[in-house]
Amino acid sequence: MGGAALLALRHFGEAIAAPLFSWIADLFGGRKVFITAAFLTTLGFVGVTLGFTVIGAVIMLIFRGALASHGPVVITQELAPHEDPIGPLARMQAWRDFGAACGPLITGFLLTIVSAESLHAGVTLTLVVSLIYWLSSKPQAPQTK
Repeated sequence: MGGAALLALRHFGEAIAAPLFSWIADLFGGRKVFITAAFLTTLGFVGVTLGFTVIGAVIMLIFRGALASHGPVVITQELAPHEDPIGPLARMQAWRDFGAACGPLITGFLLTIVSAESLHAGVTLTLVVSLIYWLSSKPQAPQTK
């Protein structure tokens, strides 16, 4: 019953939280909302790693909706005005689809070897390193709200 409630929360995060975070992004900028959502999603993974499974999962699932809806916004805001957004958006979607296809398979295999907490710790580390790399690798392009 708890697992079903968390799965339902995933859809809530996409259907309700994503428009709410879009409204917040109109006020503060899409990049700031994306970075905050990435940080809070990572914090949810830390919660699961430390044994706060339900609270961590709730945090992850709510802010996942903001990440999913703001990825295209961040990509298009960081392009130069003359750049075509189709290529970068298609690459982002291809990697998201690849992750959606391979993620459950890899997770199912890894759960036979390591604990769920260790797996979440690995994902946390990967997210932190990826976020730091993304924030430091490319100068921020001029944004419009």
